[in-house]
Amino acid sequence: MKRGRQIDTWYPFYIDKWLFGSTRHELVITPGWAERFPELVAAVPKSIIGRPFTDLRGIFVDLMTLSKKDGGYIRANEDTPYPVEQLAGMFCVPADHVRAAIGICVHKRVGKLSEPSPGIYYVESTEAYSLSDRWKREKMLGLGECSGISEQGSKKREAGSKKADPILNKNKGNKIKEENTRDGRIQDEFDPLFEEFWGGYPKKIAKDYAREKFMILARTGKIPELMKATKGYMDFLKHKLVHEKFKQTPLNPATFLTKNRWRDYIDFKYEPPG
Repeated sequence: MKRGRQIDTWYPFYIDKWLFGSTRHELVITPGWAERFPELVAAVPKSIIGRPFTDLRGIFVDLMTLSKKDGGYIRANEDTPYPVEQLAGMFCVPADHVRAAIGICVHKRVGKLSEPSPGIYYVESTEAYSLSDRWKREKMLGLGECSGISEQGSKKREAGSKKADPILNKNKGNKIKEENTRDGRIQDEFDPLFEEFWGGYPKKIAKDYAREKFMILARTGKIPELMKATKGYMDFLKHKLVHEKFKQTPLNPATFLTKNRWRDYIDFKYEPPG
């Protein structure tokens, strides 16, 4: 799980998608639910199906909220899932209800969660429920709070804007504009290299999130080293398979690109068995 300061301390919530989308029907047990979704019945205890039940819907919101602490993943760390009992304690609901919500959400008909490795889940709508890069930059420049928009916060900003230095505001606006232009150039320049990286990487998951991490490295001029490290990582996986007869599961691409993990493989070269 990510540690330290995070910009995503809240996430966009699309009202119509929530009120009128499929989740309300799939995760709210009502009379006739079992007949409408017979393939999902196996994931739900009979005690739940037998009466009107809305707890699963709230659990999904809890799961989605927890995932925002780790880039869309629901896990204790990269290799360790949360025990269902721990999630149940965190959400203050019975463990069977958590199992039911997860069982429905990972079903191919629903597809709200994927399971990249046993017990570790990824919210498939993470990119849709993420804040824009521009919003994050504005917050990092100190143009607002990360905790959402409240009436009190709006009044403070309104009062502050009356006293604000117009030259300072102009400089901030120019800085944001320059950042946007620079990011656009970086995106255009390095997007083909990202597609090359993505095409050769053995695990395809969370492409937009991986692109974001790739572009962070692009801004700091690390792409030549990264491409070399990517080749080294492919050699490392091949070494594991050939020399140790072990087919190691590749890191998720965004994980590989985060916290300089890729640097461990810059100089790794595969050597055939003697």
